[in-house]
Amino acid sequence: MPSGPAIRSAGRAQRRCWNQRTTRGVRLGLLAVLHEVRTADFSYFRSVLQVTDGNLGQHIEILRRNGLVEVTKGYEGKRPRTWVAITRAGDKALRSEIDALKRLLTL
Repeated sequence: MPSGPAIRSAGRAQRRCWNQRTTRGVRLGLLAVLHEVRTADFSYFRSVLQVTDGNLGQHIEILRRNGLVEVTKGYEGKRPRTWVAITRAGDKALRSEIDALKRLLTL
C-alpha cells in the first residue's frame, strides 16, 4: 500500500480529476439517471435518489446553472410538475466523471 509522497501525489491527482459541479453523490446520480432516461420529473428523482425535496431542488439548480440540465415547469392535469432533462454538456460532464473514476481505480 502506498504511503507518504505517493499518497499525497494520488490525492492531488484525485482533486484534479473531480469536477465540483458533478461530484456530489446526488448530482452524479441525477446525471446518471438522466443519461439513461433523458427526461424525468422531480418526484421520480426523489423516489430513486431518496433525498428530500429541498436537497434535490438545490442539486438540480446547481446543475441547471452550470448548463448540465434543463428544467421545465408545467402542469400535468391540475398538479404542478418539474421536469429535468440532460443537456449535451451534462452528458459530456458525466462521461468526464466516469473517466476520472476509472483513472482513480487504476492508481
